[in-house]
Amino acid sequence: MEKKWLNLGETGQLYLEQILVTFDIPILFVCNGFENRKYLCLNVDEEVGTTVIAETDNETLLAMLQNKLTMEQFLGILLIIV
Repeated sequence: MEKKWLNLGETGQLYLEQILVTFDIPILFVCNGFENRKYLCLNVDEEVGTTVIAETDNETLLAMLQNKLTMEQFLGILLIIV
């Protein structure tokens, strides 16, 4: 069962799908939204609540997890910072 995370005007309701890196809170995680679009989310500043959100797809996520694509290469595509 997916957990509601955030509702933004740019993306609509986002649901937490998979946590990739965690400490006390999720640091790097995947959410899905409207029409099952996928977003990679990076929690930059938990105290202020700043998160970098970039739309992605399964192929790109797999390339990152297999070290074929760096996060820096990926995050240069499209960003929403909240």
